[in-house]
Amino acid sequence: MTTDLQLYQSYQKDILLWIEDMFGLIPQRVLPEYQALLEDCRETGEYQPMRLSMFEQFVKGKHITRHQYEVCLAINRAINGDIKKISIRSGHGVGKSSIFAIVILWFLFCYFQSIVGCTAPTSSQMNDVLRKELSLWINRLPEDIKKLYERTSEYIRVAGYDETRFARARTGKKENPEALAGLHADDLMIVADEASGVAEEVFTTSESALTNENTLFLMISNPTRTEWYFYDSHTRLSDLFHCLHFNSEESPIVSKKFVDSIIAKFWEDSDEHRVRVLGEFPRIGEMDDKGYMPLFDRGEIKFIQESSFIPHTLGIDAWGEGKDKSIWVGRDSYIGWVLAEESRSNEKTIAQKTLTLITKYPRITDKKTFYDNFGVGANVGTELAYVGYKAKWCNNGDKADDPDRFANKRAECYRRLKEAVKLWFQIVGTEQERDDLFKIKFKRNQRGQIQIMPKLEMKKLMGKSPDRPDALALTFWETDKPPKKANKSQNSEKYIINPITGEKIVKKHLSRNQRLPWL
Repeated sequence: MTTDLQLYQSYQKDILLWIEDMFGLIPQRVLPEYQALLEDCRETGEYQPMRLSMFEQFVKGKHITRHQYEVCLAINRAINGDIKKISIRSGHGVGKSSIFAIVILWFLFCYFQSIVGCTAPTSSQMNDVLRKELSLWINRLPEDIKKLYERTSEYIRVAGYDETRFARARTGKKENPEALAGLHADDLMIVADEASGVAEEVFTTSESALTNENTLFLMISNPTRTEWYFYDSHTRLSDLFHCLHFNSEESPIVSKKFVDSIIAKFWEDSDEHRVRVLGEFPRIGEMDDKGYMPLFDRGEIKFIQESSFIPHTLGIDAWGEGKDKSIWVGRDSYIGWVLAEESRSNEKTIAQKTLTLITKYPRITDKKTFYDNFGVGANVGTELAYVGYKAKWCNNGDKADDPDRFANKRAECYRRLKEAVKLWFQIVGTEQERDDLFKIKFKRNQRGQIQIMPKLEMKKLMGKSPDRPDALALTFWETDKPPKKANKSQNSEKYIINPITGEKIVKKHLSRNQRLPWL
């Protein structure tokens, strides 16, 4: 007969047994013909795509997914082996928060002197794990087990063990390097969710705890950054970790609709597709020592020497006295570049030049004129308003329309420009101007958002201000929503709507084989 102590000891060594007894969940069964293949890959560490056809059908409430099962196996190996660190790079939607919540509850239940330190880049991400997911899984426990866990805003405690058995949450920001410091226990587990965005300093300050013999360390993240500790765990430090890799396409709880939407919106070979679906790091490219990479590939920037295009949108990058220039860039749906430039200018001369250009190009309206309100530009709108021209002032630091992807509007504008360039957009200019665009760099910040290198840093890199690219990016400040009810016959025969710009694209301008991923 199994005693309570023996059962606890079994639970300590095998989290899968605990999950089955507490929640009634078992792993998806591998079909017999694939069993040997997956076992061999697990032994050798070779990545094997876990195609859905390799497993029995997933049943919610009966199974944990194969990815969640692999996490549990890694925990069992860590408990009974020398390597106590686990790092998982993953696409979206594979159930990572759920399994981490389960792991935390298991650890607190099985180890009597247990402390769990939880961290994530932001408080909202931390809230998703410690509050939402933990509360959800506590409520699914048997009634006599559920009452053992006490919940507060920052802690999950085991009743009667306030100081020795608890999980604590701290955000892992650069400004808060002590997030994981000061944790000491006979049994210590550290959990880092969205670890790619947890600052290097957070892990550095807790290094002594991470090397403790009784520490279990888990990291999981969408691989958004090619720097910091999480990236190192899958590259130069991989020998110190059990490394796992999860592709969203291989998960039974990720819909094909989600995968298709990512491909349609961002391209199949884009970094967004690599990070959000494939669970792969962005392409490193020519990354500098600060983590910045070129936004544009040289091969995708299409330059032409001259054109008779008629612009309908105007972007103004305004500068005052000095070496930098005020730049006016116009574009239509297919082509754009510099309409005018002035080395010495003020708000009055900039406004006058703007009025001259809109007289010359009557398709440009005040609703399609965008100017940077930094410095001299702040007064340009006032000067234009005096004569009844209400141009749109733009603050590059404003919140993006899609704040999950972009740090600010500047980053969003540049990304819209990049997507247009990938599809059809051409630029009138020289090789020097091509180089200016190629020097525009980006990186992903702590939250995984795209961030363009600040203008002052760009100026140091280029030896001049990125005024031409910035003015061009301003022309992508806004997008027009397509009409709710389009004329289907007209739409099918004459044009299509580009979701990036909201503009009509006449089909005769598109080659037969041109890729239009949103269709």
